[in-house]
Amino acid sequence: MTDQSAVDQTVNGADAVISTLASTLVGMQNIIASMKKAQIRRIVATSGAGVYRTGDEPPFSSKVISWIIKTFSKQAYEESLAIANALQDSGLEWTLVRAPRLVDKPASNQLYIGPLNKNMKTTLAREDYAKFLVTAVNDDDLIGQSPVLSDK
Repeated sequence: MTDQSAVDQTVNGADAVISTLASTLVGMQNIIASMKKAQIRRIVATSGAGVYRTGDEPPFSSKVISWIIKTFSKQAYEESLAIANALQDSGLEWTLVRAPRLVDKPASNQLYIGPLNKNMKTTLAREDYAKFLVTAVNDDDLIGQSPVLSDK
């Protein structure tokens, strides 16, 4: 993600971008710049559920987990917030899909989709996550949104 020309080549000719790899602010900035160069408007990006956004009402368990991450991985947490903010300020048609702990189990197709709150679970099947990311690209209702996705 740090090689701008490689990112340019990767996104060139795409209709949309699904980013699960931009774990650094520089990486996300490179993706945004490449998309603007190639005139691509739609991006679906991923983050952890601990990246709070407007409308979230984190339950106690989420607050504890966030405290642990902020305490022991402060730089990673701040980088995740900066990535979310860069995406939000990009001028692109963005969606930030936030997820809790990903697990290896069969897809249930029964998902919680909404703000971070007590109604969500602490896990998400990887297969459900992947399916949602692909379908989110064509869901205009998700543009400018940061839903949390979890098992139901």
